[in-house]
Amino acid sequence: MNSELKQKLQQVAIRHCRRFCLSCYVPAVNGRCPECHSDDLAFERAGSGVDWSVDFVIEELLQENLTPVDLDSMFEESMRDCYSDSISIGFLKNIDVCDAIRSIDPVAWDIARSEFESFEESDERIVSFDGGGTYYSTDDVEEYVVNNLP
Repeated sequence: MNSELKQKLQQVAIRHCRRFCLSCYVPAVNGRCPECHSDDLAFERAGSGVDWSVDFVIEELLQENLTPVDLDSMFEESMRDCYSDSISIGFLKNIDVCDAIRSIDPVAWDIARSEFESFEESDERIVSFDGGGTYYSTDDVEEYVVNNLP
């Protein structure tokens, strides 16, 4: 993922958090714990939890504000762009190419879909913040960042 985009998302996430002392388990609004005076603080998002990084906040903000991409639909559209809309197999006419490939060789279909996903991610058209469980359009994420940074 683009490190500049990640840094900007971290800035947005920090704006949705407050600092928190895990040792004393109290908010540290002024950048120091009011009890132990430590500046080694975690991030807290109300109703979500506390962690040393803001990665969990980034995931939540994206889930709340963006729609994940439908990789299956994107892949099928790409396949249809590469091959004709329908094919003929023997006496069967006008068979959807995606349905045919998926039925005849589901393993090849899954491998091709996985390669498509990797290609889209390496070209930075999609990004994931949870290890590939959910993908978002890079353009949507960049627009979200622009609209949420001062």
